[in-house]
Amino acid sequence: MNLRHYSIALAAFAVATAQAQVSISANPGNFIGDENILLNAKDLNLRGATVEGVTSRTDTRVHFFDAGETLEGNGGQATVSATDGAFTKLSLSLANPNLTFTSVMFNLTGTGRRDGHVTFSVSGTQGATLSQTFSLSATGQNKFMIQGLNGTQLKLVTLTSTIGLNDIRQVRILGVTSPPTAPVPEPATLAALAVGAVGLLRRRRKA
Repeated sequence: MNLRHYSIALAAFAVATAQAQVSISANPGNFIGDENILLNAKDLNLRGATVEGVTSRTDTRVHFFDAGETLEGNGGQATVSATDGAFTKLSLSLANPNLTFTSVMFNLTGTGRRDGHVTFSVSGTQGATLSQTFSLSATGQNKFMIQGLNGTQLKLVTLTSTIGLNDIRQVRILGVTSPPTAPVPEPATLAALAVGAVGLLRRRRKA
């Protein structure tokens, strides 16, 4: 194998590896320990180009956006829908761009007119990306589960449908991470640092 072919093979392997870090499946169920996305808090933006939800335990804000139209959150039914009755595109991410999550699951409902397809585009940490297409039922439920694998965290999920969707509902998220912070020194460490600083100051004064 010459250098050019080796480079092409290496690039293909890198792409395949990045994609393999994300899994999308059309399955009902849930991830153990996941959180409901609530859409009934008073301080949330529940109507507009971006609709806000909040996780039930960690109180993390979630954004639904990029539909190209006005969206509306319904807290009673835990749904996000378009005010004109249907949408064909939607993105989901955490409001804080420094935060990520491990997995998300949700249910899409069609308008009841005809079956179609939905394509998910997912981006995550470690360069992980995946685009995958699934069949959509015009009636009934269309449940999907998206998960980061091997330590990969998810940052953005975008869906594009060939048919109008009534809403996205029953959204659940797992594994919200916090931005890394510098470790706080223990009291004993702080005391040692203080003693060392005093000793250094005394030596400088003697000199």
